[in-house]
Amino acid sequence: MSPPRDRFNRLFWVIAALHVGLLLGILFFQSVRSWVTRRRPPPEIVTYVSLHAPTPEAAPETPPAPAAPEPAPPPPPPPPDPVPAPAPTPAPRPTRPPIEPSRTRVRRPDAPDPAPAQPRLTEQQIREQLAGAVPRPSASPSAPVGDEVSRYHALIYQTLYRAWVQPTSILPGLTVEVRIRVQRDGRIIQREIIRSSRNNTMDESVMQALNSVTSLSPLPAAISGIHHDFTIEFELTGARR
Repeated sequence: MSPPRDRFNRLFWVIAALHVGLLLGILFFQSVRSWVTRRRPPPEIVTYVSLHAPTPEAAPETPPAPAAPEPAPPPPPPPPDPVPAPAPTPAPRPTRPPIEPSRTRVRRPDAPDPAPAQPRLTEQQIREQLAGAVPRPSASPSAPVGDEVSRYHALIYQTLYRAWVQPTSILPGLTVEVRIRVQRDGRIIQREIIRSSRNNTMDESVMQALNSVTSLSPLPAAISGIHHDFTIEFELTGARR
């Protein structure tokens, strides 16, 4: 068995011989190809000349000019402004007799002990109590004028105070001053707060009391005019009714 080195040398020379043979074959093929190419005659060049005159090309047709656009119609004139109707002349207000408000302030004395809860009186019951407590103008013709007006004013305060449910969710000491207008027959036709307590709960409770009473006893003879204004002050004392 031959050693590996001899086999490697033999394989190397075989590969080298194949490469040399391939290279000689390529050179031989190139030399034969160049020799054959030189032996071929050169190709003849034939030129053809046309004796006919060239046909002039037709000029491109010019497209017709576009028609001029029609002018837009003028906008319609704006409609004339409507003529404002003349304001109606306000009718003259009827003159009213001068109001003489009463500034007498009546305060309810503080109760030493809280009174038990009492049912609210109906309008009919209040009217009956007023009719029984206030004498008619003809019943005491010799009564002083000031005393008669003061008694009527105190009666108004007591009636409204009975209808007032004092709020218990706020501290006592708040005051509200109201004005009511009483017709000659005792009907209350106007109610308003002229000095607020700056507390909505207090003001609303007073207005509810005013709205719950619709009529009182007729005005005494000492009060002139078709109606009279009375000013009443409500003071929150904190006493439970």
